[in-house]
Formats: sequence, structure tokens, C-alpha cells
Amino acid sequence: MSLMQIDIDGIADITTAMTRNLRGLHTEVGKAAERAARRTLRSLRTEALRIVRENYTASTRDIQESSKIVVNPGATSAYLKLHGPKGLPLSFFAPTPRRRPDWSGVSPGRRKPRGGVSSKIRRNGRRFVAKSGDFKPFWAPANGKEYLFRRTGETEIRAVRDRKTGKMRTRQVAKKEFLYGPSSLHALSNSEARDRLGRMAKETYARRLRHELDRILLGGKSR
Repeated sequence: MSLMQIDIDGIADITTAMTRNLRGLHTEVGKAAERAARRTLRSLRTEALRIVRENYTASTRDIQESSKIVVNPGATSAYLKLHGPKGLPLSFFAPTPRRRPDWSGVSPGRRKPRGGVSSKIRRNGRRFVAKSGDFKPFWAPANGKEYLFRRTGETEIRAVRDRKTGKMRTRQVAKKEFLYGPSSLHALSNSEARDRLGRMAKETYARRLRHELDRILLGGKSR
């Protein structure tokens, strides 16, 4: 499992500087800081997912669903946790063809693409075929879904059901390996992406907090 944590750096200093003249409203100020931090982190999550989508062709659903926003009381600290698998199935990265073709009645020599299933990981990258020697990616079922595999050149003994008799028997079959691409979080690991998110976190928090404090001073209710 890959894990990335993005903090709002300097949140305590920003909060102290902007609330120095509001000490008599301690409770309201603390709640305002928490609201500002949560809204900041929601915006930060949206931006992080945008960066991933800008770079990779795979879906960001796994990151979005497992993300976690943490804001401590009074917003003394706040951060966004992004989780994701170490690698996504290669079948998630714009494969062509997009599913296993129906080869019923088609001889092996006439089946296409002969070069194997191609993938494209980066949006501005090239399409490629994850070959290993003469072995090329192909679609195969696993756990009720279709994924990309590649033969290893080795064989193994497996129990299979005879289509005619319905009985189980052992046979020697070609061994295959499950193909993976990178984790979506890799798109956020470079310094440019982290600097972009870091600047956004500080600037957005200061703006959100000022908005919350203005509402307190004007006697309005924050939403």
C-alpha cells in the first residue's frame, strides 16, 4: 500500500497571526480555524486528483475513496492522507483492445492484435506493449473480471474441469503473471507536484480562515 500525507505547513503560525486580536472569541475562532482547514483540505484533495488525471490515464477512484482528512481541535494541525495500492493493474491504463475479444471459430494465426495488448500510462506518453521476449500481454479472467497477463515461459500442473465430462483432472498449463502499472500516487511524488500542493495549502487556508473570521466579526453565521 502506498501512502502520501500532505500537511498545511505553518498552519499554527497562520492561525496565531490572524487571530491575535480575537482572543475573547476563543471558541468561535477555534471552530472557524477547523472549518477553514477542512475546506482547504477538500480543495487540496481535488487538486491532487487533478494532477494525477493530468499525468496518468488510470482512474483516481481508488485514491478518492480511501483519502482521509484530519483536522485536530483548534486546527493546531491538519493534513490530507492519500492511500493507494503500490501498483494498479496494467489493464487500468488505456488498454487496446479494451477487452478480451471473442475468438470463437477464429484460428490462432488470424487473431489480432498479434503484437499483444498495448497500454498507455502517461497521457503525454507513448503507447507500448509490455513484452518480455516473445511473450506479450493478453486478456484473461481473474476473480470474475478481466485483467492483463503475460506468459512466463514456464509451465505448472493445475486441476482443471474437463469440458466434456465435467470431472476434474490435472494437466500441464502455461504459467502466466499478472501485469501491473505504477501507483497513481507516483504522479504526486515529484517536487513540482508537491510544491504546487504545498503552496496551494498555505494560500487557500489563509484565504479561507480570513473569510471565516470576517463572518464572526460581522456577526454572520458560517456555512
